[in-house]
Parts: sequence; structure tokens; C-alpha cells
Amino acid sequence: MKKIIITIIVIMAILVTSVFLVIYFNPDIEIKKLIGLGCKTMNWDDSFCVDKLPDFPENIGEFSLHQYSKRNWESECNKLSGETICSKSTRVKYYNEDTQEAIHFMPVYLTEGTKSSLVDYITENLIKEEVEENVFRLVERWELFWSTNTEFDYIMTQTYLYELRDDGATISKPQTAGTNQEVIRYFLNKYPPVITK
Repeated sequence: MKKIIITIIVIMAILVTSVFLVIYFNPDIEIKKLIGLGCKTMNWDDSFCVDKLPDFPENIGEFSLHQYSKRNWESECNKLSGETICSKSTRVKYYNEDTQEAIHFMPVYLTEGTKSSLVDYITENLIKEEVEENVFRLVERWELFWSTNTEFDYIMTQTYLYELRDDGATISKPQTAGTNQEVIRYFLNKYPPVITK
């Protein structure tokens, strides 16, 4: 009886493995090839491989990584000037406990549409001023934007001051964004801005 059960288990394992290999390596069957064998996938999106997403430093100067999860990437699609633009992005928060300053770093890459169309839309509708070569403050004064030719298509940052209220709740106050802040300088060096227009 034990031999029969073991034989059945072995046959089932071989069948499951064979079916998986046929599906995975058959180009006519639609499957997300980005996902490798043994790769952990996102809960909501099987086109992402968690192991291939970037890590960010635990500390940058006096700022510490306050929030980042490889499972926190979001997908978004919008129609801009008649073209569908889809992107994936996340929010990485750095916080300085002494000054209560917070920098939110948001890397974005496109999954559909052209980078030039998106950049054109942003430059025509959302940019307030250039604060450094190819780095722009948006209409919301706490936001910076720059285009980059790295693994990301563009970068956005937000600058806040966190304030602890008497009731224990924390509120965030937007601050005017600039490029002299150490977290923003780090990411400007790591993901250099390129000509936007």
C-alpha cells in the first residue's frame, strides 16, 4: 500500500512539473516572463518580481528609512492628450527625528505609453519653476520632479515637516522643496536628471 501511495505522489509531482514547464516555456501561452523560478510575486500584480525591485539605503545622512515595502508598488493608468500612459510607482519615506523633517521619494517607471508624452504633459501643466538644471518644482510647492535615464523614467519628491499634536496624532505640513536637502541630493546623484524638454 505504501509503495502505491509513493508511486502516485511521484507521478503527480512529475505531471505538475511537466505542465508548469510546458506553460512557462511555451511562447504561445501568455505568461509574465519577468517572474523567474522561485521569485516571490506581488500580492496584486504578477508582472512584478519582488526580488528584482530596488533596495534603498537604511540611512542617508541624518535621515532614516521610515517606510518602504517591496510589496507597496502601485499601478496607475491615465489618458493624457489622447494617449494612455500607465506607470508603476512607490513611496519611500525618509525621516529625521531631530528636525522632524520628512522626504518622500517616489520613483516611477512607465509600463505603457511614451515617456515624451508624459514629460510633455507634466512640463506644460504642472511645472512652476526650474530650481536646478533639469529639476523642477511643481505647482504644489513641496514637490520636485525630474526625468532620468536610469531604471526609472522619472522621479518625484515631496518635503514635509511632521508635527506631533497634544492628542498624540502626527500631522504633516508641506514645506517648499529644494535641492540642497541631503536625501534629495543623494537621489539626484543616484538618478541624475536629464533634459526634460
